[in-house]
Amino acid sequence: MIGRLKGEFGELYKSLFGKAAAYEKVVAALAGKKAGMSRAEILAEVGCGIASGLTGILETLESSGFIRRYRSMGKRTRDSIYQLMDNFTLFHFKFLRGATSDDGFWQSTALSHARATWKGLSFERLCLQHVRQIRMALGISGIHVEAYAWSHAPDETCPVGAQIDLLLDRSDGVINVCEMKFSPEIFVIDAKTEEGLMRKLAVFSSVTRTRKAVHLTMVTPFGMLRNAHSGRVQTEVVLNDLFT
Repeated sequence: MIGRLKGEFGELYKSLFGKAAAYEKVVAALAGKKAGMSRAEILAEVGCGIASGLTGILETLESSGFIRRYRSMGKRTRDSIYQLMDNFTLFHFKFLRGATSDDGFWQSTALSHARATWKGLSFERLCLQHVRQIRMALGISGIHVEAYAWSHAPDETCPVGAQIDLLLDRSDGVINVCEMKFSPEIFVIDAKTEEGLMRKLAVFSSVTRTRKAVHLTMVTPFGMLRNAHSGRVQTEVVLNDLFT
């Protein structure tokens, strides 16, 4: 399979975009940053040769669904981050570029860490592409909601770092912190996972000093097992909800 797909990336971009080489440079830069890059970071990575056309490239990639543009909570629109979302493009840079043409390559990596990581990141992207459905599942479609990401690097005010890929900041005084976890079966929160989740919520509340109620929402493929470590989870969303 890997061998048959290796040439598809170039053909895809040539068929979709004029000056495909410039588009390929932009997505190649974004492929190396899971959380995305600012416009200035992209420009520094790809070089000033496409500076005059970068805005148009980013707008085209966004409108066609190849990338998404989002803001971190507390940041201005001009500080927006561009994140690569097209699954085939990401698959190309993760597995196809530089891969062996051996027919058994894909089967031999079935249990590898790279494949496991890919599944988790793919599920996260799926969730980020279905925020509207997540809102529906939570029963907040009629409430004004701003979807953000958020992160904190350790500093003097708070020596613990944290990253949240999806926050739903609601006008009714609630923030849903969406924790997206892939599992091939019912997800089980153990003591270590609970500790990590509580630390993340504590850092978020401390750094942002939000006065809103912070609700933890678990988004998993097949639901979550209720046990001694799951009591802090207020709401759940499952895979089927994303396709309602």
